[in-house]
Amino acid sequence: MRQLRSTIVTLLFVVTGAPGLARAEEPPLLGFGPAATKAERALEARFDAEIRRTDIHEWVQRLSSRPHHVGSAYGRANAEWMASLFRFWGYDTKIETYEVLFPTPKSRVVEMVAPHAFRAALVEPALPEDATSGQAPEQLPTYNAYSIDGDVTGELVYVNYGVPADYEELERRGIDVKGRIVIARYGRSWRGIKPKVAAEHGAIGCLIYSDPRDDGYFAGDAYPKGGYRSSSGAQRGSVADMPLYPGGPMAGLGLWNSLVGTVVVEGAMFAAGVGLYLRSTRALDKTGRYALWALIGFLVLVYVLNLTSPPPPSIEAVAWVGQAGWLLLLWAVWADRHRAVD
Repeated sequence: MRQLRSTIVTLLFVVTGAPGLARAEEPPLLGFGPAATKAERALEARFDAEIRRTDIHEWVQRLSSRPHHVGSAYGRANAEWMASLFRFWGYDTKIETYEVLFPTPKSRVVEMVAPHAFRAALVEPALPEDATSGQAPEQLPTYNAYSIDGDVTGELVYVNYGVPADYEELERRGIDVKGRIVIARYGRSWRGIKPKVAAEHGAIGCLIYSDPRDDGYFAGDAYPKGGYRSSSGAQRGSVADMPLYPGGPMAGLGLWNSLVGTVVVEGAMFAAGVGLYLRSTRALDKTGRYALWALIGFLVLVYVLNLTSPPPPSIEAVAWVGQAGWLLLLWAVWADRHRAVD
């Protein structure tokens, strides 16, 4: 037993090493020789020493002191100020200009006509504790960019978060939103999904609000006392269909609005990938041949089922399906090990 303890102590010493030994013999940086590593680490130490917390605080305060949305005067001023800093630090700096579609509303009206008349203010009042809250002439109005223009009147239907599962629940209760205006609360999805799903179910309008249960006094202290949204706070953002149009409304050319177009393009991409793989590899045995074709057939079957089957019943189901995807990776690796590159 004494000998065993001695062995364990010796092993621990070998594994951990003498104090300070690892630090003194740090290996060179990847791509650097010993001398270059020493110079690089000295340069990085100088850089780190120049970083001051007070600078970061002052810069963030300066950048956020006025509204600076795209196309705004202060947004331009911020860009020029940041460019001047980079030039001062020795960088070759220039400002690029891009023309983008950025709609802003000419008029906004939300009112209830029955059983009582009510018109929403659609403004956020200034707060004495926040000097930047009273800059109304420079602020964007409370709206969501890329909302469709229109003037609609209809009954109001509450749809919870406005995700597909909520409409399924309404359908089970015999509630139809066709020809009506829906009101959904923020959360559980990208905001652009809410009007999209509402339109798919025949709604003629969609209102989105911040529920205090999710972002307000129920969750914690509201602004300015805490970090949660105040009772008069409103989100601003975009309701562009981001899964279809990342980067803006022109990306994608509207192709994924068409089921046929989607199937043709995605099918062509899949076929091209399979073709390139088959041309560049050959089967070493029956496993390399049949395991690959079985995988291809299974992927096609999954794709068809995705098109024709109802959506998953819950987030948990989506998570389990995602985890099961690792089995496909293992399948692909197994098949690939039985193939060789031509």
